[in-house]
Amino acid sequence: MERLLWIALAGAAGTLARYGLTLGVRGLLPAASPLTLLPVATATVNVLGCLLFGAVIALMRARGWVDWPHLAVFTVGFLGAFTTFSTFAFESAELLGQPAGSGAWRIGLANLVLSPLLGLGAYLAGGALVRASVAA
Repeated sequence: MERLLWIALAGAAGTLARYGLTLGVRGLLPAASPLTLLPVATATVNVLGCLLFGAVIALMRARGWVDWPHLAVFTVGFLGAFTTFSTFAFESAELLGQPAGSGAWRIGLANLVLSPLLGLGAYLAGGALVRASVAA
């Protein structure tokens, strides 16, 4: 139960960090810049989240902290709220890094292709469902 509380607190911190970084990045962009059309803040959060996730996993493995109890607090809690894209990148890399004979690389490749496409499709379907029910 204590670990769940720490994960929840770390999630709150990750959410606030994402919001703060988003505001900061948007504040750096000139109003007339074509970059304001791109989701630069979201991309920044996603790339930074992946960088942090990769660094933490590498540090954990280098130090032999296989069962590091605080890992879930940082990865699931903080980074999970900061960006789920980092988890997507980690899981895909893990699958792609499996031995060639295991077939896991196929699942990793499918994840890289299907997750974004299915996510976009679900987003569009959700919007269409709401628009259809509002129009009815």
